[in-house]
Amino acid sequence: PIVKDKLWFFTDLAFTKYSTWSPFRPVTILGTPYDQYKVPRENYRGNLKLTTEFSRKLRFFTYFSYSRSNNMFEAWSNKTEDGTFMARPTQYVGTANLTWLPSSSTFIDFRINVNHLDYPIVAKEGSDRISYIDDYTGYIWNGIQSWESFITRHTSQASARMTHFQDDFLGGDHEMGAGVEFQFGWDRYAYARKQPMNWFYWNGNPYYWRGYYGVNEPTQFGDGLLSFTNCGGGRNDSWKDLFEYRIGAYFQDNWTIKKRLTINLGLRLDYYNGWGGKAKTTGSTTTINDIPYAIGQTLESQLGFNPFGPFEVEPIKDVLHFARLSPRVGLSYDLFGNGRTALKLAYSRYSEHVPVMFFSAVSPAVMAQYQFNWWDLNGNSQPDLPGTDYYEYRYGLGDFTRPDPAYLRQLVDPDLSAPVHSEIIAGFEHQLFKDFAVKINYIRKKETNIYASAKYDPITQRYWYKLEQAPEWYVPFTTIVPAYGVFPEQEVTVYFMTYDSAYNRSINVQKNVPEQFRKYDGLEVQFDKRLSNGWSLGGSVMLSKLTELSCGNSPNQFLFAPGRDSNDVPFQLKLYGTFNLPYGFVVSFFGRYMFGSPWARTVTVVPPSSWAQANNVVPWNVSVRLEPVGTRRNQDFTNVDFHLEKEFRLPYGIIGVYVDIYNLFGNKYVYYGQNPISVWRPDGENTTDGTYTVDYNYGRVTGISATRVFKFSVKYKF
Repeated sequence: PIVKDKLWFFTDLAFTKYSTWSPFRPVTILGTPYDQYKVPRENYRGNLKLTTEFSRKLRFFTYFSYSRSNNMFEAWSNKTEDGTFMARPTQYVGTANLTWLPSSSTFIDFRINVNHLDYPIVAKEGSDRISYIDDYTGYIWNGIQSWESFITRHTSQASARMTHFQDDFLGGDHEMGAGVEFQFGWDRYAYARKQPMNWFYWNGNPYYWRGYYGVNEPTQFGDGLLSFTNCGGGRNDSWKDLFEYRIGAYFQDNWTIKKRLTINLGLRLDYYNGWGGKAKTTGSTTTINDIPYAIGQTLESQLGFNPFGPFEVEPIKDVLHFARLSPRVGLSYDLFGNGRTALKLAYSRYSEHVPVMFFSAVSPAVMAQYQFNWWDLNGNSQPDLPGTDYYEYRYGLGDFTRPDPAYLRQLVDPDLSAPVHSEIIAGFEHQLFKDFAVKINYIRKKETNIYASAKYDPITQRYWYKLEQAPEWYVPFTTIVPAYGVFPEQEVTVYFMTYDSAYNRSINVQKNVPEQFRKYDGLEVQFDKRLSNGWSLGGSVMLSKLTELSCGNSPNQFLFAPGRDSNDVPFQLKLYGTFNLPYGFVVSFFGRYMFGSPWARTVTVVPPSSWAQANNVVPWNVSVRLEPVGTRRNQDFTNVDFHLEKEFRLPYGIIGVYVDIYNLFGNKYVYYGQNPISVWRPDGENTTDGTYTVDYNYGRVTGISATRVFKFSVKYKF
């Protein structure tokens, strides 16, 4: 205490600095060797809490925390060190809470909270280099392949909550709560890159399309493939603001009848409003003859603007606004009236939190990255200005978002709202003997009304990501992907767009896609021996199934769908415990075993040129699954973490010494590329005749996890 019985404080300061080896796979690229590199991380943090009691009925506390980090970012297995970033977030959090006790059975909390995050992600070795990307091997070298980001996120919250205890009312005892909340959020996204060009290779060939098709002359898509960012080179050159506020009110009641039946009731009402703030950009910068801006000039007559030039857009109000009711009901029944056996059942329906990314399309493209097919007309092996060389946008012109408020507003569905979760939980809990209980829980959860970007034609005013929505715009193509190794041949029918479709004008609209869903079923059996007599022990077995369907872009997304979600874990085993040893030592452990993550074989299908011409098909490749996700699984995972501690009492405080060992048994996991064929070029329909490209990573080591970490800590408390 600072003032005895009046003012108390709690504070904490910490500094952490360490480094690990990157997962980068050493390689020689164009004669230059690249080796593994260290990934540095450091963090400073501190917090302070002050608590005071003005009177027996009025209490107050305030809390402040600060954190600053400097961590390497995007240290991937396929990226050289000169293509990595440094993430340097700084965060401030402040809270003030006033508690008023008007009576012995009622208390009211008034709270305000401010959370401010400044999150720059900058190129470790500068953004003024061309980035090279080999699309076959996956390696990225020489520079950043994306852009620098400068994110500012500010949230202010205010709330009032009342809790009231009422006995002997409506046949039972009640703990009732009600409250109102207000939240305001502001996000600013700023982007920068001084050298906007990415140069794509294919298996060492700087002429991407020549390497892709295995020829020594221009293809139908030209010689090479380049991409350019359209943002400026400085932090304040290209930025956009997004705003939101939420007002919520809720009531809940825990109603206990005859000390055996507890009914939990709750109802929440939320209103949300999000809008786009001002956006501004100076346009792209470059050190190569202003190629992006010059390319943009060649598109200006078709688009009505230069996508690499400067522009400014004023705020666009009321983009996302909706109200939502969220009910909740739960029952807990003491089966025998002795407090040892309980049956539980609960149902809830609630909305997911809405991040500003749900409606971010309303902001103009102050940062975008556009890919262009490149014809090296003068044969000098270097990109030159349009006129000397020729450039053609790789995809549809609808990708270029016009910096016009009326146009931008249509990129967000006016009926867009938050995803909805429906949840049922049924449980049984029994205390077998003192301090030892077993529990069985079943959980069913389904997420609907899921947000996604959906393909939309503004001329005919229809979505066309499903075959049924525009059957005349798709042509089916049945092919047989050949067997390879242990993988059998697989027949699949894929769909290609026609030239009569909206392929060159289609836009993506942010909306709730009705076909999307995510569904979870889980059964958990758990035992728990609470800490007593110097030890505790617990564990659980979980059986579950998590399926999903994601779509919004193409009928090909419905092939072999739905499937298992990437987070699906059908079986998981946990065991944990704490034990007091002689001489004041305390030891604990946490062990886990789980099935590996699901995956499915995939392939990219290249349409035969003669077939594409005969069927008026846009000759763009399509990537599809050849089986449902979950048909195959990665290797299982086992891990045990260990903790040992001992405290020493001093005249003026306590010193604690701690030892942590993560991955106690040093388990090792070697990961290999498992998908065999990456590209399939059939000669025609319904045949195994054609050529294929074996995936670069197939059979290669893609990663190794074998780290055992020893952590030693000392803490002084006073």
